[in-house]
Amino acid sequence: MLKYLFGGLARKVRSYFSATLHDKIGDLDEKFGVHQHALTNLILKLDSRLNDLDHQIQSHLNRSFVSLGNGSALIQTMAGPIVCDCEDTQTIATVMTNTTTNGGPAHGVTLILNKCLMPGDTYIDIGASPGLHLIAAAKSMYARGTILGFEPTGIRLNLLRSTVRMHGLDSLVKIIDHLPFGTGSSNPNGILAELPPTPATIIRSDRSIGLLEAFHHLEPLFRRDATWIFPVGIDHPHSVHGAEASALLNAFESFDLVWRVIHPETGMIEHWPLARLMSAKSAIVVVARPLSHFWKSAGAL
Repeated sequence: MLKYLFGGLARKVRSYFSATLHDKIGDLDEKFGVHQHALTNLILKLDSRLNDLDHQIQSHLNRSFVSLGNGSALIQTMAGPIVCDCEDTQTIATVMTNTTTNGGPAHGVTLILNKCLMPGDTYIDIGASPGLHLIAAAKSMYARGTILGFEPTGIRLNLLRSTVRMHGLDSLVKIIDHLPFGTGSSNPNGILAELPPTPATIIRSDRSIGLLEAFHHLEPLFRRDATWIFPVGIDHPHSVHGAEASALLNAFESFDLVWRVIHPETGMIEHWPLARLMSAKSAIVVVARPLSHFWKSAGAL
């Protein structure tokens, strides 16, 4: 009798919990179905947005990048058309960022050149290819002054000359097929020493230049109130670290020079702690005398 009662109770409990569990599962299935439907709609919307964005990017690339059929390409940038080697992916990536409204990483230097260079000034570009900054400098100087572009790499040199010719700047921009110092220089100090004195001199060097060596050769120009712009960072092949960093900063101090950082997109002058500069993946440094007219022109005073 007792066994029968407990057996019946067990069946009722099993039946109750089975029904409850079935209802719960049904509720979960219904809720899951609603959420699954919402998630599917969201995925479809995102996919549509991504397709639209892909079409916009492709349309932008079609307008900005034109193959010239001879291994080179014409890229329309904010500074104007630039001729690049189709195989030079690093340069193309740099130039393509300059086709957007914010100008990409090179835009900050362009803005500085626009602010600080005037007709009659001097601009020196060491490692000048692909020519973005040469063109920006020429426009800021209204085709009056001295512009030197040093480019030792054969293919880049020829394409740089094509870009300068395309902009009609042959008479203003002098392209030199070697560096002004170091390996490959045919006249280590003569070219820079013979520069005429001008109200302002801005020098920009690219990532292929050793900074300590460059400073040693550029030092006479700082006596003439020159300004030097150069990149540093962990991904920079000649980045300064440790003892070399200390040597470079000590050299700046010994010549009473001040360094700051240029924001890559806005061109604003920023004061960074040394630790931040040394650990930065990429940064654009500018060096000049404390009372240089450059700081006022750049909006740093």
